[in-house]
Amino acid sequence: MSLFNKKEEPKNFDHYKEMIDEIIKEWNLDPNQLYNPEYKSWSLSQGSTDFWITLFNLDNVDFIECAASICKMPEDNLLPFYRRLLELNDYYIGVKLSIKENQVWLLGQRECEGMDKGEAKRLIDNVRLIADDIVDVIMEEFSASK
Repeated sequence: MSLFNKKEEPKNFDHYKEMIDEIIKEWNLDPNQLYNPEYKSWSLSQGSTDFWITLFNLDNVDFIECAASICKMPEDNLLPFYRRLLELNDYYIGVKLSIKENQVWLLGQRECEGMDKGEAKRLIDNVRLIADDIVDVIMEEFSASK
């Protein structure tokens, strides 16, 4: 899982960056304003959720990751909280919930090889739309904070 750990630049970075830039332009946003060259990442928002699209190379394989920040871990009711996360993991297809440093994330990841623009857009849309739904459910159900 990358979540902003600096990895090697993808071998075909320019090709994938152009693809992501085109998707972002379709949302009438300027990808250059959202792009962080240090992390090869774009930061965006969907409803009450922030999410990032990152390109990286790991073990000589290029990857795309879309990561949405869901909430901080609650201080109480951890067992029901973990159970709920597992239930949500089972319900949604193509994404996974993860925890890193007391923060819950929704992730969509895949290898870039063979990926076309439509597949990249579906991966990103899946994360940003599901995350927007999950945030409200988790925040209300467990009084979690951003």
